Amino acid sequence: MMTGEPIIELELARQPVSARHARGALDAIGGRVPAPVLDDLRLMVSELVTNSVRHAGGVPDGPIKLRVWMSDDTVRVEAADGGRGFDPTGPPARGGTGWGLMLVGRLATRWGVAAGEAGTTVWFERSLEGSRAG
Repeated sequence: MMTGEPIIELELARQPVSARHARGALDAIGGRVPAPVLDDLRLMVSELVTNSVRHAGGVPDGPIKLRVWMSDDTVRVEAADGGRGFDPTGPPARGGTGWGLMLVGRLATRWGVAAGEAGTTVWFERSLEGSRAG
């Protein structure tokens, strides 16, 4: 976890349009991040927020909290919701769902899931140098 205050922090409604709002919030770091990395960040943020909208459970109208931190060489993004968590190691589900987090795993330098009493946080870190975990 990066220390200090997030450079982007917002609450999003649990609605499909929130993925677009989350992508737009990344405009705040656009001048500080290489364009290909920013493209990856936008895609990964869309996946995290969409998963919260579709699968979080918990309080149906509870918010999705999006936070972004930056260091000299890394961006960290967290999406937190009231969901009860899930197993991130399982294969994509039948019916075509679950591929978004597989994509996040490919594009992120590191990523993970933390579930607790207050809900679930899915996070990723992405190197600004273009390296990926793969």
